[in-house]
Amino acid sequence: MIEHLRRRYSPENGWQFFEEVCWGTGKHRADGIALGLWESRGLALLGFEIKTARSDWLRELANPEKAESFWQECDEWYLVVPGYEVARLEECPPTWGMMIVKAGKLAIVKKPPRRPSRSTISRKVAVNLIEKAVKPFNLDLARHDREIQEKAMDFCREQNKAANDRLQEKLAEVAKRISDFEAASGIDIGSRNPARVGRAVNRLLYEEGPVVTRLAADIERALAGVESEIAEAREIIKALRTEPEKKQEVDDGDDRGS
Repeated sequence: MIEHLRRRYSPENGWQFFEEVCWGTGKHRADGIALGLWESRGLALLGFEIKTARSDWLRELANPEKAESFWQECDEWYLVVPGYEVARLEECPPTWGMMIVKAGKLAIVKKPPRRPSRSTISRKVAVNLIEKAVKPFNLDLARHDREIQEKAMDFCREQNKAANDRLQEKLAEVAKRISDFEAASGIDIGSRNPARVGRAVNRLLYEEGPVVTRLAADIERALAGVESEIAEAREIIKALRTEPEKKQEVDDGDDRGS
């Protein structure tokens, strides 16, 4: 039934329809309120009470004050039912109009008596209609805010994951370097004071390293000299060994000549 009212009293037809409207802090609600948007048509304020079951309608008849506060504020008040099986025409209060569904559309079968024309509405009506009008926008804004927050949280989570991945890669690289150092040096850094190991390596590389390098060069040069002298000695020994052989050959030649 609400959808029928929405279609009939749509902005395209010059109306703004509100569902489930409450005046102020009252406990009763109007099923629907339609506010005219065209001044040329009087800017009417219409109210609707929807009933889809006869038992519900009979309870409404037994409690007429329920709709009184809405009827007083509206230019026209209507009972809206699917058909006469829910409410009979003669049961409709004299100050109410009545609508039923015919051929898939709402049709007015009883027009309410015309009330004195009013150019203003009360503050409590205005406040509630404004609240109903802006509520969807507020919900959209709240939903939009939640979406932005969720996207921001997703972005932060992605950034944190990327940073953590980079940190894990760096830690793995450092661990591999430590492992390579321990394997090459034979030093277990975990069982020693890392600061002392670091200072010792630094001293060896940057303080004692150049001295060791020069000492190694001197040793290499000394070894090269020794090797040269050994080579010369070998040549002398070789020469000494071959000299008697040459002398024997000369002596043998002299004997044959004589």
